[in-house]
Amino acid sequence: MLLSEVARRDNDKATVLKEIQLKKLRKLRERLKSFIDKFDYLSKEEPTKEETSSLPLTIEALKGLETGITLGGRGNSKNVKRGAFEVEIILSPEEFEQVKKNRREIEKRFQDLEGLERTLKALKFEYLIEHRNNLREKLEEMEGGRYRELVELEEKAKRDKEFLMKVREELSRENRSLRRELEESKNEGGR
Repeated sequence: MLLSEVARRDNDKATVLKEIQLKKLRKLRERLKSFIDKFDYLSKEEPTKEETSSLPLTIEALKGLETGITLGGRGNSKNVKRGAFEVEIILSPEEFEQVKKNRREIEKRFQDLEGLERTLKALKFEYLIEHRNNLREKLEEMEGGRYRELVELEEKAKRDKEFLMKVREELSRENRSLRRELEESKNEGGR
């Protein structure tokens, strides 16, 4: 994999690359979550352009498709279209300077599409593992006290409903019986 190759040559650069990619994936996840929240018909806010673009970008990232890339910093930008979508990578001025310093090396990496694809797949795998672990933690929290309380409350509510339905049926029978008796007593009194 490209990341392991870079790590073999310069572990610091590999760590920086990995952190940048994970940071970008986390930001994409946040934008996608915001898009989902705002896409709800109950939401009063409209999704922003960035949030709307997060859906195809997420699909693209998960499928491992080639992307168009825009590198920008301090008003500078470079636009490279390679696929059906364009991805904008926003860099801090420091990150942009690092990209400029290592331009030839980065261009070589982009030319080695198989290596780049392996690196992105490795980063995606790490991101998915992190996401899975977060989901496991949330599930454990849910299965903890609050969730169990809610499940028990729901079961108690079902039992109470069944009990009240039986009481209602019993009262209904008793009412019918009392109405009949009342009608019979009216009929006997009217004779």
